[in-house]
Amino acid sequence: ARYAEGTGDHWSVMRGLHVIAVCYNARNAFKLAVKAHGDALRYLRDRCHTFSRAEQDRLNIFRGRILREMGVCMAKQTARSPAAANRVRESMGLADAIGDPHDIDDAHVRSCEAGTFLANWAQADRFLGLLHANWSRMDPNLRAITIKLSARLAIAQGKKTAAWDAIERGQKWCQSHGIHHQAYHFARLAWNLESGLGNARELILT
Repeated sequence: ARYAEGTGDHWSVMRGLHVIAVCYNARNAFKLAVKAHGDALRYLRDRCHTFSRAEQDRLNIFRGRILREMGVCMAKQTARSPAAANRVRESMGLADAIGDPHDIDDAHVRSCEAGTFLANWAQADRFLGLLHANWSRMDPNLRAITIKLSARLAIAQGKKTAAWDAIERGQKWCQSHGIHHQAYHFARLAWNLESGLGNARELILT
């Protein structure tokens, strides 16, 4: 990000700041992840005037992604975060306004994920249903993520039988399609569920 800033490559700066946030999230350092997402949003706000009109949709897609990932990190910090719900809701509005199918599917994923961590089962179920409705247009990785969301929601609600069914289905799907990153998440979910350590929110952190 520093090198890109020195060359005036604003897209690379924003991607660098985003990756920092993703790294903190992967380490379960959610407070730092939220701060890093905020840094990316501030940089985008301060530099948005430098982008052409033709780039505005792409810029808004990026902004929406940062908002919803930030919201999910907030939801992982605490189940009582109105700011988390607001960030995800704002990003969903941006995705609907732009109308890019892949961006909409990603917004559905994060909306379901946020609903799960916020214990808003109605929201989680609604967006999980929308993902299943768009199943035919999804690539294998996004389908694996959808199965993973089903497993997480079942664990969060204490539905162990449904959770195991989803985990086993997801593991078979990942194996048959070579989706190693999502296979890791299913393995972690299985290990967490077998260990029984922690509460439901901790069990779905992978």
